[in-house]
Amino acid sequence: MNAVLLLLDALRFDHVNKDNTPNLMRLAEGGVFFRNAFSCNSSTIQSVPCILGSDPEYKPDHNIASVLGQHGYHTAMIHSNP
Repeated sequence: MNAVLLLLDALRFDHVNKDNTPNLMRLAEGGVFFRNAFSCNSSTIQSVPCILGSDPEYKPDHNIASVLGQHGYHTAMIHSNP
C-alpha cells in the first residue's frame, strides 16, 4: 500500500471546490479528506513539524515518518520551503 500526505500551505479553504480546484477535489474523493485540520502556528517553518508529529511540540522520534518507518514504509518529503 502507498500513502501520500499532501499539505498545501496558504490555501484558502473557502476557495476549495469543484469549480476552482477540480483536480484537488477529484484526488480527495479517492482518499481521506480532513475538513478540520489545524496547525500549531501560522508560520510554515514552525507548523509543519507539528503537523507531521501531530503534536504542538515537535519530537524527532515521534512523527509520521518514524512511525511509518517502524512499519516497513519508506518515506520522503518534497517541499519548496527553504
